[in-house]
Amino acid sequence: MNKFSIFIVSVFVLTTSAMMNSSQAQTVQNKPNIILIFLDDAGYGDLGFTGAQTPTPNIDLLAEKGAKLNQFYVAQAACSSSRAALLTGRYPNRFDFPWVLNPSSPHGLPQSIITLPEFLKSKGYSTSMFGKWHLGDHPDALPLAHGFDEYLGIPYSGDMARYNPNAERNQPDENGNPPSNPWPDIALYEGNNARIPDVLPEHQKNFTREFTDRAINVINREQTEPFFIYLAYNQPHVMLYTSDAFDGKTGLGLYSDVISEIDYSIGRVKQALKENGTDENTLIIFTSDNGPWRVFGNHAGSTGAFREEKGTSFEGGSHMFGVMNWPARIKAGSVVDEPAMTVDIYKTIASLLDENHPNDIMDGRNIMPFIENNELTSAEPFAYYFYRERMLEAMRYGDWKFYFPHTYRHVTKEGNDGIRGEYVMLTTDYALYNMSSDPGEMHNLVDEYPDIVNMLSRMGHKFESTLAENRTKPAQHQRKSKKMAGRVE
Repeated sequence: MNKFSIFIVSVFVLTTSAMMNSSQAQTVQNKPNIILIFLDDAGYGDLGFTGAQTPTPNIDLLAEKGAKLNQFYVAQAACSSSRAALLTGRYPNRFDFPWVLNPSSPHGLPQSIITLPEFLKSKGYSTSMFGKWHLGDHPDALPLAHGFDEYLGIPYSGDMARYNPNAERNQPDENGNPPSNPWPDIALYEGNNARIPDVLPEHQKNFTREFTDRAINVINREQTEPFFIYLAYNQPHVMLYTSDAFDGKTGLGLYSDVISEIDYSIGRVKQALKENGTDENTLIIFTSDNGPWRVFGNHAGSTGAFREEKGTSFEGGSHMFGVMNWPARIKAGSVVDEPAMTVDIYKTIASLLDENHPNDIMDGRNIMPFIENNELTSAEPFAYYFYRERMLEAMRYGDWKFYFPHTYRHVTKEGNDGIRGEYVMLTTDYALYNMSSDPGEMHNLVDEYPDIVNMLSRMGHKFESTLAENRTKPAQHQRKSKKMAGRVE
């Protein structure tokens, strides 16, 4: 082959390669990268832009340059059920998903439900998850079985460990003998394998940094496909841990130090996006799984002006901060006062890519029209359940929130420095609150608006009947051995 022929072939190869790369880049550009950041037990009032003393400049900037969702809710105010709703777009009661899984739980997400990462994978996304899973630890229940290509994290809350001083099962018996059934080891999983079979406090203090590092690794890869990252930090859920670099940094206590490290980590993620030229077309969604565990006092967050805490349907348990940042599409400084919920995230993302989402039942709706244009897609009621009693506790429609009679736990004494305080169980009768004028739920208007009460009561009963007709059982996994939960079987 002469030099001219070689030149022609070289030009052809380079041109073809450039066209292919351009085509790949265009494909990636047309689909937004998605980063879903989910905190653990963070309170509405824990951030700078919601009134906290703790400086959170990176999170504040994320909100300032995006959309603040002022009335954003979780589907159920507890770890596992909240996460199940997030990844399925359904109320967890549609598949009887437990309130909180523990190391003896056999439950997992039903394989019949196509999760958000499975849907995104079908649309050409790489899918990664780093952090707390809390949706089952059997191999068929872990993230790789539900659509994730890559996973690093823990299967349960960080306090479900044998060194938790608050767990009764970790305490000696009345004769001073060692506990017979303490919490088992918690593993740090890499995929389906236990990279660290016995996670200790010295491991947990580095988790925020390590999970962030792994997310940045995904961002830094040469991208020929859009990416979805589920960054589910296991903080600030007790027990609290922060790296040495942030220990004592704020001067406001350990809880503030933990929040400060999370804020710094989100700043690192945002900087990595900018350095790779992907920040404009990356949708970042930021919220928490439920409100703070206030019974832990100074090791818990703030509900702001809201009532009660996690584990309740009151605003302190279910009303979360919500931020959506997407420079290419969401206008900076947007403020959304329309109520929205975590079950809306799946449907919203699916609608961006394909109106025909794969699941036959979706409780969420597409909220982009009122984020972008303040256009309400449809007025839909929200339902609030509590798993242990499988009881519908409240309905929300417009400005109104209506409670059915139920019991709930109320903090009577806050703890200190990681030691739990005390609860009592209280009962509420029928109650009606106007969330626009009374977000603290202080003034019961049930006797003043009987028509509203009747309307919301009917909505609740109708929802109950439709939910019962379309219920899917959660997956049940039988353990084949007596190995400790958290270890690969």
